[in-house]
Amino acid sequence: MVANRELASTLVTGEGGLGKTYTVMKSLKSSGLDDITKMEIGAKFAGAKGYIVVKGYSTPKGLFRTLYENRNQIIVFDDCDNVLKDPTAVNILKAALDSYDQRIVSWNAEGWGNDEDLPKTFEFMGGVIFISNMPKHKIPQAIRSRAMCADVGMTRAEVVERMQVIVESAEF
Repeated sequence: MVANRELASTLVTGEGGLGKTYTVMKSLKSSGLDDITKMEIGAKFAGAKGYIVVKGYSTPKGLFRTLYENRNQIIVFDDCDNVLKDPTAVNILKAALDSYDQRIVSWNAEGWGNDEDLPKTFEFMGGVIFISNMPKHKIPQAIRSRAMCADVGMTRAEVVERMQVIVESAEF
């Protein structure tokens, strides 16, 4: 739904090893989107239909930059849980994921530094997908309320059954 721009955000949570990332990537590719993550950092992708994947750590300012530079793309935050824990990052995400027709994101802080290439405000027209091993209830309510939530939590028996299905599939 995010790939088709029907929703601004999706939150996929559950234990590690259940195929969350695999399923999201397969869905994005089947929607006709290209992975533009490895293209030149900061390159402009005007009109391109693509997605980028952010894994690891991001500061709130780094999050602001990522949203700005990819404001027309789908951004997948895969195991980048600190952006869901940092209050400043959550406030930036609240603006990017809002349900208004125009989603305006602002960075209104002193000490901007030498980042003249970043505006203080921009319109975010892209989409965001979060993939996290964090329990859904630990993710801020402000993010959960702005995203379609898919919790793939399973019992141990269900995990074993899911792994059997994955291993027996032709794609494995």
